[in-house]
Amino acid sequence: MSITRIASQQSAFQSATDIGGAGNRLASSSLTLSTGQRINSAGDDPAGFSLARTLSARGAGLTQSIANIGNATNALNIAESGLVAISDLTLQIGERAVQAADGSLNDGQRAAIQGEIDALVAEIDDIARETSFQDQALIDGTFTDRSVQTGPDPGDTFNLSIGNGTAEALGLDAIDVTTQAGASAAIDQAAQAQADVTAAAQEVGQAQTQLRAREDNLVTTALNNEAVRSRVEDADVAEELLNSTRNQILLQSAIAAEAQGNASAQEVLKLF
Repeated sequence: MSITRIASQQSAFQSATDIGGAGNRLASSSLTLSTGQRINSAGDDPAGFSLARTLSARGAGLTQSIANIGNATNALNIAESGLVAISDLTLQIGERAVQAADGSLNDGQRAAIQGEIDALVAEIDDIARETSFQDQALIDGTFTDRSVQTGPDPGDTFNLSIGNGTAEALGLDAIDVTTQAGASAAIDQAAQAQADVTAAAQEVGQAQTQLRAREDNLVTTALNNEAVRSRVEDADVAEELLNSTRNQILLQSAIAAEAQGNASAQEVLKLF
């Protein structure tokens, strides 16, 4: 179109359109670079937005499940320590029972040994009562059938039960070594109690192993989930920097073209 036809400035209109388009694209690139995300609203990519939200929600569930397993593992570690302490005390009770079964001892000596055993039994109950996690007793027989959420889906659970380490449950509360016959019976009682405590500790160890395996799997799954979410939602910074530079150039070119168009119109006015 000849520059002398000024009734309709088509080139000026086109330049203005180019300026607006380049400006919008530059603003979009700037937003993407500032947030680090390719999708900043549902309008940017509706399908990608929905997928990214779903992956983010699942990632949050995986992260919390890992934390749940950490809590359960901490509880098991504390329970194990308590059971080991009770096991040590049970061994001492067994030793005292063997000592009391010695026929060379008199009644007074056996009574003294009974006093020691009573103190050990009381200590066992103290440990069973005080071994706790988040104000929950762990080894007094009340921590049973606890469901731990170990995954983002409803069925991802792990049933947790810890054995009873009280003196009554172990059959140690009724030990009487004041007679040689009672002392002989106490040897068997202490041995059975030791076996029961060991079995409870083994169950705790098995639960620790299972939870550790689940945690390892969850960590891997969470990393893979985050990688997919990142590919869908996060920006490719290098690509966005190129887009930003290109849009800056296009905007400057459009502004220059607009200025040139205005200058051409001024040249026509000089003819008057």
